[in-house]
Amino acid sequence: MFHSPVPLYAGPVDLVRDAVDEPFRINYNRSDVLAAGSVFQWPVSNDAVRSFVKGQSALIGDTAVNTDFPTPFSYQWTLGIEHEFPGSIVLETAYMGTRGVHLQMVRFWNEVDRVTGVRPYPGFTQFRYRDAGESTAYHSWQTSLRKRLGSSVAAGLSYTWASAYSYTGAADLALPTSVQDIYNVRADKGPPDDFVRHNFVGNVIYELPISKINHSKALLARNIFEGWQISGIFTAQSGNPINVTQSTAFEGSRADYTGGETTFSNYHDTLQYLDKSSFARVPIGQQSGAPLHPGNIGRNALFNIGSWNLDAALTKRFFITEKVHGKFEAQMLNAFNHTNLSGLQAQVTNSNFGQFTSTRGARVIQFNLRVEF
Repeated sequence: MFHSPVPLYAGPVDLVRDAVDEPFRINYNRSDVLAAGSVFQWPVSNDAVRSFVKGQSALIGDTAVNTDFPTPFSYQWTLGIEHEFPGSIVLETAYMGTRGVHLQMVRFWNEVDRVTGVRPYPGFTQFRYRDAGESTAYHSWQTSLRKRLGSSVAAGLSYTWASAYSYTGAADLALPTSVQDIYNVRADKGPPDDFVRHNFVGNVIYELPISKINHSKALLARNIFEGWQISGIFTAQSGNPINVTQSTAFEGSRADYTGGETTFSNYHDTLQYLDKSSFARVPIGQQSGAPLHPGNIGRNALFNIGSWNLDAALTKRFFITEKVHGKFEAQMLNAFNHTNLSGLQAQVTNSNFGQFTSTRGARVIQFNLRVEF
């Protein structure tokens, strides 16, 4: 078991004020803004807003912290097997798990009624409510196969399969996001933002055997035939979760799923991955300015495309004297110049919703020279 102190951002920082009658934060709804007259009309003045807010005891909207706020902790466990085979080959396989308990959760209480725009608790605006309601779980099977350097070759393979869930984006100890529906937290159960189901890494280092044809100990012959090495690292992984969101007055809002296939298979040609016709915006209430209902698609319910990459290098060691030697290396990052699409737009209100807008970079070639003495 591993314990963590309650982070400073779990309320205390938000409760600091410039003055007793100046709250740290106030969230106004549409009705509040209309009732304020010209205070919030463009252009908005900080002085005018401060004068309007100062001393209004009827609009309390700071941060509330549950008085029952236990220390967050986690259980972590592993069970592994390791075995060495002939030829300096080592196999390791293990099950690893983590369970997070009493992690911080944020909910925006006193949100306006989705239809009428009236807050359930008069005298308060919308405010952050922090408690220890978040919990997480992570399970993985991790396997690696390594061959130690021998016969001029060293190589390794590793693969991880994982399963995980949380109730907020990244289950952040400090600044978690709010759930979509404060009265139905379970609807936000899903994989964390950075979750990867499958992850594979392979690496190899190979000493070229051309040194065997050199029978001379002359310095020139050593520099020509010895010290040649090629190496590479190959990585491949499945895609991260996609959270189909909608920008509304409620934090954490998501869109509606209307049915049908959600993705296209020809995204490499069109850059369009998500099918717009499978999603719909949640209608916004005329009186409340808020979504009339929570989006029915789950948090992080879809998955992005996977990616793969190969980094390679050619290394040549050289000798100047017995005590002075060095290494010249040519590196190719993304050696095959493979296009890994990224920047998927998952905000349903954006005009480029469902499109890839960037890549993870083209091939980069760089040279390194190192002299040791």
